[in-house]
Order: sequence, then structure tokens, then C-alpha cells
Amino acid sequence: FYVGADPEQQGEEQARLVSKIFGPPDALNPQFDKNGDGQIQMIILKGEVGHQDAEQRTSKLRDWLNEHQYPYELFETIVADWDRETAKEWMKRLHQNYGDQIELIISNNDDMALGAIDFYLEQGIFQRYPDATVFQQPIVILGVDGTQKGITAINEGLLAGTVKNDAKIQSEAIIELIGHIRSGSPLTIPLENGQYCYVPGYQIIHPAFSEHPH
Repeated sequence: FYVGADPEQQGEEQARLVSKIFGPPDALNPQFDKNGDGQIQMIILKGEVGHQDAEQRTSKLRDWLNEHQYPYELFETIVADWDRETAKEWMKRLHQNYGDQIELIISNNDDMALGAIDFYLEQGIFQRYPDATVFQQPIVILGVDGTQKGITAINEGLLAGTVKNDAKIQSEAIIELIGHIRSGSPLTIPLENGQYCYVPGYQIIHPAFSEHPH
């Protein structure tokens, strides 16, 4: 059996976060389309090459944006090994190359997103705005996982949003599966092909972009 997140669904939810923040593709929010060119200039921070979750989150994100006709310019896809410090180090070079041209950073997990934020905080480009009702950073950064550190960064106005990777529900599914295997107890969780349980993620977004923030 396999129990885990649905990486394609997580990538789609990230793309939907982009849609909420930047607005419709033919009228991007000028606060975030800083140069007014009608495109989203972005960086992708990828977990690792060949990893199922990293590949599917990334490809589904781009597929959704393409299907919904979002114009974007992808500067680079950087492999930062899921690691906060590695992502921070990469941001030094990316900032040298692109500076304030970057409008969006999409990360395969919260830790790499937080690494990018660490760099921008050190440079004085980002500031903390605890409990602010307006998102005030000059660059939108999105993650995946919904870790406590990620949620804290949202509450501090640093991270624009993330997609929850719900470990609690996954754990409950594993316990239910063990009971089913050991004693034949009935299953309430859906299984694909009789053995795969994919737990969907959900958006956690800064209050500026949601009437019903988590």
C-alpha cells in the first residue's frame, strides 16, 4: 500500500493560489505585475530531479497555468534539494542575475520558500508585517506542506501562501489500513487500484487574498 499526498493536486492548488493573487490572466494585479508587461516573471525552486512529488507538483503547476492562459516567463528552475539553506544560497545568484525583475517564486516545499525569504530579509527587501490585512512584500512566494514555520511566515506577512500536506490525515489513513490488513476491518478511505491512498492538500493563504483565511 501507499499513503501520501497527491502531488498533481498540490501543484494545481499552487497554480490556483497564483490565480487568486495575480488575478485574471488578461488583467494581472499591477501590485504584483510590477513591470506592467502582462506576464508573471517567476522562479521555481524544485526539490530534486526525478522525485515523483517534485516532478508532478512542478509539471501540474505549469500545465494549469498554461491551460488557463496565464502568461509567464520562467527565468530558471533551481534544484535546491528541499533544503532551506541551499535555497537561500541559490537566491544570492538569482538576485544578482534578475534583481527586482522577479515577481513570483514557487517552491516545491515550505523550507525552500523560507530559504528565499531568509535571503530577502537579510537584504532588507522583505519586512515582517505580523497580522497585516494587506500583503506588502514586493515578491510573491508560495510553498507546499503547511508546516508550522510556513504558517508562521504567512502570519508574519512573509509567505503569500502554501498547500497543506496533511500528515495527520495521512497518519489516520495508515492506522486504518493496518487495522484492515490485520483484522479485515472495513475501510472508509478511498483506494486507487486497491492500494494507493492519495490525501488531497488544501490552500493556506495570507488573509489579504482570502475572505476565509485558515
